[in-house]
Amino acid sequence: MMQKRPIVTFLMAAAIQALPLMLVAQSVTDPGDALIDALVWGTDVTIVKPEMYTPPLRAEVEQYIRRADAYRAKRSTPPDAELKMVRVAQVRYERRLAAASGDVNAAALAPVSELREGRDVACS
Repeated sequence: MMQKRPIVTFLMAAAIQALPLMLVAQSVTDPGDALIDALVWGTDVTIVKPEMYTPPLRAEVEQYIRRADAYRAKRSTPPDAELKMVRVAQVRYERRLAAASGDVNAAALAPVSELREGRDVACS
């Protein structure tokens, strides 16, 4: 009998990866909605136009986007397809955490696997 697990796993992974894109792909005309989408889904799947906001908010939005773009994950991608999917989700969470923090060391504090694995993480 043919195993269906690899196909089911692939379809589930594809659906999970496509969900944020499908939700964000809807027309966002309200600048407030675009900003919330960027904070919830991340700047990698949401287009935020800083020029839509007042100067003080524009500066904050631009800094947020710069911090998100500057984040680079330090761990390698695992070879297993299911673990790759988990890794992509971890990196997206880490990127949002680093972008939301005004701390210049936020990228070093971001790895979520340390929190999941129960390691002591310095918080200031």
